[in-house]
Amino acid sequence: MWIAALLSCSGQVDLEQAETLGTPAHGGGREIAGVAAPGPAFQRVLWGDPHAHSGMSHDSCEDAGSECRARVPGLPGEGMLEEARSNQLDWFGLTDHVEFDELIDLETGQTTDIWDRSQEIVSQGPNFDVVGLLGYEWTPACQYGTRPRSGHHRTVLLESPTACGAWRPVACERQQPKIAWEREFYWSDFQQTSLTAAQLEDFLDEGPTECAASDQGRWISFVHHGAYSRPAAVDWTVDASLMDKELLVEIYSEHGSSECADLSALGCLFQVNEPIYNPEGSVQTALSLGLEMGFMGGTDSHDGRPGSVDAPGYVAASETDESGLPVSKLTSHHSPGGVTGVLVAPDSDGGREDLFDAMLLRHTVAATQVFPELQIRAVDNMGNSYLPGDRLPVGSYQLELVLDHPATLELVSPDGSVEPVTDWFVVQSGQVRYLRIRMLIDGQEQRIWASPFFPEP
Repeated sequence: MWIAALLSCSGQVDLEQAETLGTPAHGGGREIAGVAAPGPAFQRVLWGDPHAHSGMSHDSCEDAGSECRARVPGLPGEGMLEEARSNQLDWFGLTDHVEFDELIDLETGQTTDIWDRSQEIVSQGPNFDVVGLLGYEWTPACQYGTRPRSGHHRTVLLESPTACGAWRPVACERQQPKIAWEREFYWSDFQQTSLTAAQLEDFLDEGPTECAASDQGRWISFVHHGAYSRPAAVDWTVDASLMDKELLVEIYSEHGSSECADLSALGCLFQVNEPIYNPEGSVQTALSLGLEMGFMGGTDSHDGRPGSVDAPGYVAASETDESGLPVSKLTSHHSPGGVTGVLVAPDSDGGREDLFDAMLLRHTVAATQVFPELQIRAVDNMGNSYLPGDRLPVGSYQLELVLDHPATLELVSPDGSVEPVTDWFVVQSGQVRYLRIRMLIDGQEQRIWASPFFPEP
């Protein structure tokens, strides 16, 4: 069965760029053969950053010019919604570290309840045409205490913007100074015990009974920077590392790409911090084990700037370079970071319910930057449309893609093998593959990773 592919891109194909990227390029506004029977209208793509920190995290720095204090004095996280909107985002997750309950300014004596302040920030979203999602970054057990640094971090997002503080799981007993510019001027307190990954899933699935009914809602959890030993890697081959209800995984952030199990495979050295890379934590390893996960990309910005993909962010900066710009104290922030596109219905209002519906269906793409024009789907010979993350019956499909840049399209298997996409592709039983799109924009490689198309059993 032969099904054609339509690729709608602006500009002309640059053969030198195509050769640099290693596989045939598509673009120039040309059609690769005919057009299949029309399916449903293309989805609307809502761009967001699922993992961003305010100044309430102990390792953040909102304003280097004022010794890493809040950008707006006394109001940590103020301005994050404006930053998100200026970075072309429709939504973002406020995910400060769950270990800490309070932020205490030792100079002014002001105490900020981190969860209350997080609720205030995300509740302002409608005023800025941005959806703020309440969440946190979770670390198992005592990563910085007696526990070995071989654990992993997870991003947790909650659908309810008013979820009570009981939705934040218990953490390790510790008191941590926030250190910046060689001054300890913040203290963050937490005095509780720890959870394992399996216990976290049970905790989230049951929901805290002490919260009001209006604060109960859906949750999303996914592994954060899974392939990097700093701050902490995951090992997908160890059962204890798995959470049964996780449907998403982070493939790219400021820590770098966690895509590949074999870094020598085609395209696998993109934004990789090799000295601290662990293939057992890669997305391809997870997929090879049969885990059906969609893709997320985020910045992990620690400067209150969701969607900032201009350069690696700095974390609790204590030095400046010759031009006066802050220098990160952590070498683990390696790349500019990315964003996530969530594919919702064309008539979606872009609210939390639609976002969670689509993310829980794995209708996502991860990208190195926002691509406002992006539209993507697979269409069979009957005109039925499928989105990234969907299950596809065995057969042949045309790929319909709208993108304003010449691009190299690759179907990638969990073993790292790559098949260039020309005019159609075939789905075979047991063969999971995902679409990787590579582009050269202003001399820099940019990427989109579409959630895998999973064959139906």
